[in-house]
Amino acid sequence: MYEFQTKVFIKVDDDGFEIEPVIFNLYDESGNPITEIPSNLVPPNQKRLFTPKWNFETKDWEEGNMELALSETKRMLTIQYNIECTAYIENGFFYNDDFFSFSMAKDQANFSQQLTFLLARPDITEVLWKTENNGVKTFTRDEFMAICGAGEQWKRTNMSKYWQLEAYIESLTDLEELNSLGTFEEAIQKLN
Repeated sequence: MYEFQTKVFIKVDDDGFEIEPVIFNLYDESGNPITEIPSNLVPPNQKRLFTPKWNFETKDWEEGNMELALSETKRMLTIQYNIECTAYIENGFFYNDDFFSFSMAKDQANFSQQLTFLLARPDITEVLWKTENNGVKTFTRDEFMAICGAGEQWKRTNMSKYWQLEAYIESLTDLEELNSLGTFEEAIQKLN
């Protein structure tokens, strides 16, 4: 008696495009191993392809729609880098020897609110503010305004890097080059 063994293959059309998954019995009704698998049954695609296409000559999956793959990769990278850039900005910034949190959810709003009070009330001469590395400190009015300026510069500099990267991504026409960019920080270094 033989063991019932199957394997999953992908059925492809004459051009190599996927039709459907197929469960293939590796033995015939008599229990003899099947030695020849039909040429239109190929191994499952393990690559990240937008339109997988089986290449019958190289016996491997390749991209079947380069234009779609290029535009989708650009779109996905732009979204990824936007998220990573935002996280990078929100990690915070240094001013002199102090490190300041800079999350959009609360820190940036708190900086804006305090700056508004300073602008509206010239009588405020000191600001009590918590740093991440040196605890709560008292800053003069001018020091705090300079800290706000440093935060704004931190944000603008990184947003500018993102915009440059976005334009660079749009200019690329090679899928491999797009896929090799890496993280936001790695891509910025490659861009420079």
